[in-house]
Amino acid sequence: MQRIEILRFLLEEARNEFANALEGLRPEHLVATPVAGQNPIGWIVCHCMGNAQRFLLDPHGGPDAMGALPRGGEYAAYVSRPPGANNPPPDLSTAIAELDAVLAAGIARIAALGEEDLSRPGPHWSRPEAETAAENCLRVVNHANAHIREIWLLRWEQGAREHWPHQTLRKRPAAEGGGFFVPPRERGR
Repeated sequence: MQRIEILRFLLEEARNEFANALEGLRPEHLVATPVAGQNPIGWIVCHCMGNAQRFLLDPHGGPDAMGALPRGGEYAAYVSRPPGANNPPPDLSTAIAELDAVLAAGIARIAALGEEDLSRPGPHWSRPEAETAAENCLRVVNHANAHIREIWLLRWEQGAREHWPHQTLRKRPAAEGGGFFVPPRERGR
């Protein structure tokens, strides 16, 4: 398996896990701050949308998927500062679907790269030296996983307990070559 396949697999699984964690949330869940000092779920959604744009699309000539959104500029402004009274959230009614669209665009852009492109320097997060495109993909996945866990905890604190995680990773039968895969997303699930 080539690196590009592994990275696409990891990014697809993170996309599915976001959809799973955000399923069934209402607009009031996105702006609530049930734990002092924690960012609301809507802020996390906008933040992760920006990360996908910055680290999956921008360095590889991808489209400005976030900027093309009707509220993309509002989302970017919202996450540029801590949420609170001086930084109220924009309308987040479509933010969950838009996060999914930006992640899908990022995954498609990474999947279109060649193996050699993965070793090229890209933007860095907090270190002064540049990181490769492959390293940026792994950081997006790890960063997303941290926020997905945070979303589940914030759901619990808000009493949004009617939905529980379901496994999005599947194992192929040995007759089909075995191994794990991320199945196509089931809408409405």
